[in-house]
Formats: sequence, C-alpha cells, structure tokens
Amino acid sequence: MNTETLNALQAALARALDASHAFEPLLADEHRALKTGDLTLLSAVLDRKSSLTETLLTASEALLTWCSDQGIEPDYPAFRAWCEQQLDTAQQAPLLTQWQKLKVSLDENSRSTAVNRQMLSSLSARNQARLTLLKNLVGATDTYSASGTQSLNDGQRRWVDQV
Repeated sequence: MNTETLNALQAALARALDASHAFEPLLADEHRALKTGDLTLLSAVLDRKSSLTETLLTASEALLTWCSDQGIEPDYPAFRAWCEQQLDTAQQAPLLTQWQKLKVSLDENSRSTAVNRQMLSSLSARNQARLTLLKNLVGATDTYSASGTQSLNDGQRRWVDQV
C-alpha cells in the first residue's frame, strides 16, 4: 500500500467525519428554531446549513472518488474487504472505526433531518389551515374606488378576494 493512497483515504474520511459532526448541533438548532418559531435563529441556521452542505458534498465526493479509484463500492463491507487485503491489522482498525463513526453520524443526521422536515411540514399545514380559516371568517369586504367612495359594484368589491 502506498503512502499517498493511505493519506488520501485518511484525509477524505477525516473531512467527511468533521463535516458530518458539524451538522449535528446545526440540526439541533434548526429543530429548536422550528419548535419555538424563532425566525432569526432559523435564518441563521439556514445560512450555515447551506455552507456546511457544500463542505459535506465536497468531502463525500472525495471519499467516493477514492473508492472509485480503488475499484470498490462505497460501503462498509467492500471497504472492510479492501482494508483486509491492503493493510496490516494496526492500520485497519482506526480506518474501520472512522468509517463506522461516519456512517453513524450520517445516519443520525438523516434521522434529525427527517424529524425537522416532518415538523416543517406540520407547521406549514397548520399555517395553511389558519390562512384558510381567516379567509373564510373575513368573507367579502367592501372596497373603495380610486376617488375614495365606496364601490357598490360586486366585481370591484371582491377584487381583494380574487388576488
């Protein structure tokens, strides 16, 4: 096993793991912002999430490229088989551990994202129901013409409802 290949693997795993771990508190902040309705926090989270997503994608691409260069599937069984063929036991253990930690972190992030997505969907449905209720409660309204007089024309009176 050449040092360059091993270094590329270690660097790709480390970057992916760092990026994935950085998502964990961010997703917790997103959950808190959705739960409390804190739009300032949610806006800040979305800005950070966008940047961090790019970092994670870049790290993932590097890991996928490394797997492709080695001719292996980017999954644990294939990675483990490669390690057993290419590395001694002392070199295998930290890499296999790091790969497993990455998988656990990505799975946790996926679960947190699903919870946040469901919460957002629920909030959106509730808001839509509230808007519909308000629209039904308000009903038809009287509007005024450009000269400031009340319009009796039903078509003009309901222009607000049509918008």
